[in-house]
Amino acid sequence: MPTQSPRPWSATARVAGIALIAGAITQLIVVSSARAKGDALELGKPIQRAIGQGETHVYEVFVPPDRLVNGVVDQRGIDVMVRLVDPSGALVATLDSPNGKVGPEPWTIDGKTPGAWRIEIAPFPGEKIAGRYEARIDEIITTDERDERLAKQRYASPRIQRLWREQRTQGAAAIDRFAKELDGHAPLVEPVEGDARGDVLITFARRIKPETRYVGLFGAPSPTGFEVELTRFEGSDLALVTLRTPKDARFTYRFRAGDPPNPTAKPEYAEALDRAAEPDAWNPQRFADLSFVELPGAPPQTLAQPVPDVPAGTRVERTIHSAILGEDRQVGVYLPPGFDAARGPYPYVIVFDGDGFVRAPQEHFTTPTILDNLLAQKKLPPTIGVFVYQGTTRSRDLPMSAPFSDFLATELAPFLRREYRASTDPHAATLAGFSFGGLCAAYTAFHHPDVFGNALSQSGSFWFSPGALEAKSPFAVDTGALMKEIIAAKTAPVRVWMEVGLFEGGGAIPGMNQVAQNRHLRDVLLAKGYRVSYHEYAGGHDYASWRGSVADGLLELAQP
Repeated sequence: MPTQSPRPWSATARVAGIALIAGAITQLIVVSSARAKGDALELGKPIQRAIGQGETHVYEVFVPPDRLVNGVVDQRGIDVMVRLVDPSGALVATLDSPNGKVGPEPWTIDGKTPGAWRIEIAPFPGEKIAGRYEARIDEIITTDERDERLAKQRYASPRIQRLWREQRTQGAAAIDRFAKELDGHAPLVEPVEGDARGDVLITFARRIKPETRYVGLFGAPSPTGFEVELTRFEGSDLALVTLRTPKDARFTYRFRAGDPPNPTAKPEYAEALDRAAEPDAWNPQRFADLSFVELPGAPPQTLAQPVPDVPAGTRVERTIHSAILGEDRQVGVYLPPGFDAARGPYPYVIVFDGDGFVRAPQEHFTTPTILDNLLAQKKLPPTIGVFVYQGTTRSRDLPMSAPFSDFLATELAPFLRREYRASTDPHAATLAGFSFGGLCAAYTAFHHPDVFGNALSQSGSFWFSPGALEAKSPFAVDTGALMKEIIAAKTAPVRVWMEVGLFEGGGAIPGMNQVAQNRHLRDVLLAKGYRVSYHEYAGGHDYASWRGSVADGLLELAQP
């Protein structure tokens, strides 16, 4: 049967299709009702004619069995409609592309109904001026060739295209063989042929039950930054998706089977979906219990790895009572090797979400190791590390909280000066964090530049505005509150190092696009005259990237 929205074939495919059938079918007869004997149209040889209102030109096309005929009516100054009538006289389709008076009206006839078809060409109702058109047959191909082309459109991966061909002849055995091939080697990574940047195709796959309606992929290398759906492969029990990815990507991912996501739901809904996800059973690589991908081009993270015989700093835990917050707060303190308060003052870095300092696996929280390595290589002066535990107050403290920022500037910083002889120079004091922690680092530095002169932000949540998380309607949220404050204020003596992952787009709140909002903040800061070092990495909202690049920020902010 004909398709209602056919696509014109490429020149290369057209030539290939013609060559395949040149020996068997040499021409199609197209007969116009406007002439007694009609006109013969040979394959690839067009007919050009004028047409005006009230006219209908009728052509007859003989379609051989099991062949697909692709043609076009090229409009040249008049908008026409093309009607396809099958051998029984039934009207099958009326085609009118939205391209006005100039452009193609492509058509396709499937040889599943062979015989003499009619193509009727008439001006669109309301056309008053005559114009011309060109009618032609571009190619005749077999239905197998058509299916092969469609498969190449559906499946970008060369290996999945081959699986499609194997499955047509071998059935479930081809699926079983592919699953065995991928087990222990997932995901499938293939180069993009001819790509100057060296991009790769990554195919994520898993087997699913017959009743499974939906499978989502969290952490996918997707510019939307949201869950990506896997599709069932040719009705089998295999679900997959292929995504194009930069060659230097590093990220974690997991699968979720169940109901499709609701993109307008509250953030806690997305968090619940995240908790329901599970790792890829075919991928043996893990990072913090998540499936892990690290392509060969990913930047090295050597400073995040423990090195034998490198002196380690001393780690202690302290409790500080905050009159501002009305509570006791725990912090972990890293003292550099050979620390002696008498040798101060010491530069220092305050890191948010510091619970990982003592509670998370080494691979998950690497800042103490990074400090050890940087100090051993003499790339940093002896530096104190302070890790603020967020606990259950994270959402209260980190997103633009004036009381928490005041606690950092007027209670924690004086405590560090008093107990460990931390420096009073703002340019020797750095605030560092990821996500809401990155937002807090920038917010606090801009509100207390006399205490903190450096902000290190990793995937900062600069989309945030007060009330964004509680709003009943997503359309009532005006994002980017910190940027508005910076625009309205005088330029402060603050330096900013910031990064964001290319896979961090989208979100449940309009404007909650990490990449776009970080770029926006970069532009605002530059326009206001700030010193900004901005970076993007091929990854997501992910410790797998943050654990290494924090070293880059510390090094750059330590420069005079």
